[in-house]
Amino acid sequence: IARLAFKNSVMTVVSSVITTYRSLVTQYNNLNNDKKSLANQEQQVTNDQLEVKVGQMAPSDLIQQQENVEQTRLTLVQQEQTLRDAYYGFLTQLGLIPSTKITIDRHISIGHEKVPTLNNCIKVALAHNVGYRTALLNLNITKRALITANNARKWSLTVTSAVTMISQRS
Repeated sequence: IARLAFKNSVMTVVSSVITTYRSLVTQYNNLNNDKKSLANQEQQVTNDQLEVKVGQMAPSDLIQQQENVEQTRLTLVQQEQTLRDAYYGFLTQLGLIPSTKITIDRHISIGHEKVPTLNNCIKVALAHNVGYRTALLNLNITKRALITANNARKWSLTVTSAVTMISQRS
């Protein structure tokens, strides 16, 4: 049972590191998307400024566009802070100090593995489920204790005998 508990704690830590890594990659992707959005909005504001000069657009519409650009800049700053927090969280999860500089692979590839059948999935899940295996071990221990208790409850007969042989010599 102790070995299963250790295995469960290792599995939990590995799963947590993977989840934190995926969250970090998601934050990088969100930051890149926000940067692209800001660049597109800035380009749109430049185009709108030309339209205002030509007289094809009202200046109030340009002000609304500029407000949207500033809102996107604020979102970008917030996203950078969120990314920094996710990076520090990932380093902490790995047991590294926050000042450590590592390169994060930002590409998560998903293979084209074949999904097993439902029965295979259930077998694999039960074979590697620490809680289930611990419960099975405890069930077997309880069964053995019950059998031992039933045997101890049964009547017992203890027979002792003594034989004395006397020989007669003449």
